[in-house]
Amino acid sequence: SSFDLWEECKGHHFYTRIVQYKALTDGADLADKMGDPAAADHYRRISKLLKAALKDHWDSNGFIRESFSENCQYKDTGLDSATILGVLHTNGANGLYAFSDERVLATAYEIDRAFKYEYRINQVTENSAGKRIETAIGRYPKDRYNGYDTTGNGNPWVLTTNAFAEYYYGVVSSYESENNIEITPINFKFFKDLMG
Repeated sequence: SSFDLWEECKGHHFYTRIVQYKALTDGADLADKMGDPAAADHYRRISKLLKAALKDHWDSNGFIRESFSENCQYKDTGLDSATILGVLHTNGANGLYAFSDERVLATAYEIDRAFKYEYRINQVTENSAGKRIETAIGRYPKDRYNGYDTTGNGNPWVLTTNAFAEYYYGVVSSYESENNIEITPINFKFFKDLMG
């Protein structure tokens, strides 16, 4: 176990696991190139354990649960922008949890939806020209850190909001290169929201 990306909760975290998985698979490839098959085999063995552990993060509510932690009762939704940051920081982790993965799309939708109702700024959904305004994204629903202390209601962060924009650009790029979009029961809400 380790602390989460926000240094608040000790437990097992999707972000940490996917970053470790990517590092180990990349390390195994490097070890092969450097002529160290024993190290490569060791890194691949550990990465397979992480890959199996990452599957445990799929929640029956239809999204990737960021953390399994006993000391973070206020993070009870399981939703956290760190999940999308993990996908971004590993660029799909060698094919695992790619941008267009139906589970990642479903998770992005659920996080976006949670913040649509959490912050007053998100109640404005169109600009003066009638164009859609996207959701300002915070760290996680029910965040207590307001920028100064933990007595507030949290707030949208420019970094997480921009990360979601980067993720959406990555989704578009993935679909352009795949030349195929598959709508499934898992990612259906994402596309329904996108298309209106």
